[in-house]
Amino acid sequence: MAPPSCAQGSLARLKNLRAAAAGRRIAFVSGQFNVVHPGHIRLLKFARSLADELVVGLLPDGQGAYVGQELRLAALQSLGMVSHSFLVEANVQACLEALRPDLVIKGAEHERLYNPEEEWLKSWGGRLVFCTDDSRFSLDDLLQRLLQERGGAEKNDNPGRLPGASRHRSPVANPASE
Repeated sequence: MAPPSCAQGSLARLKNLRAAAAGRRIAFVSGQFNVVHPGHIRLLKFARSLADELVVGLLPDGQGAYVGQELRLAALQSLGMVSHSFLVEANVQACLEALRPDLVIKGAEHERLYNPEEEWLKSWGGRLVFCTDDSRFSLDDLLQRLLQERGGAEKNDNPGRLPGASRHRSPVANPASE
């Protein structure tokens, strides 16, 4: 069975989710979630603490993903704090406009970056919130450290790809959490 997605009629599913949650606060988080790690758990717990429903949009394979989307989606769906999750196959703006979340939550590392969803959120009274946890955990950083410890692997100055790999990472304007 294909994972739920934000394309081919699934925007209607997000609109229905918003309607069903009338009077309840919805938080939205999106990202790769290659391997769900402590940084993701902290971000998701923070997001859930601010809302009644936590909706997670998973970015599809081919945008820096190391683990297949079905496995990543299954991992998210197994977390009790996640109310709903889906595959973001349309652009993130379309998904957000359909869901109209009260909050979009991002890691603190995104606070000084351009966040286009902030403008979209204002159009329906939503807010962009950054997780204030000082600790940062990144799968790329962990893999880099492991590779260096296991044989002096080359330094990787390009987060988003493994040292020695020639992987193209598509830029996506979205509230990613890595």
